[in-house]
Amino acid sequence: MTTAPSVKLIAGHRRAPILLVRLARTGFDTLGRWRARQIQRSKLASLDDHMLRDIGLTRLDRRRECAKPFWRP
Repeated sequence: MTTAPSVKLIAGHRRAPILLVRLARTGFDTLGRWRARQIQRSKLASLDDHMLRDIGLTRLDRRRECAKPFWRP
C-alpha cells in the first residue's frame, strides 16, 4: 500500500516543472506588456500638438492615457 502514494507524488512532480514554466512564461509576458505600455505612454507624453493631430488625438486624450497606471490597458 505504500507504493500508491509514492507513484502519485512522482506523477505530481513531473507536472510541477511544466506548471512552473507556464507560470514563468505568463509572468514574463505580463512584465513585457507592462513595460511596452510604459514606453508607449512615455512617447505619447512627448508628442507635440501637430503630432497629436496626425494620430487623431487631443491633449485631453493624451492626458487621460498617460495618467493610467502601466498595468491598465
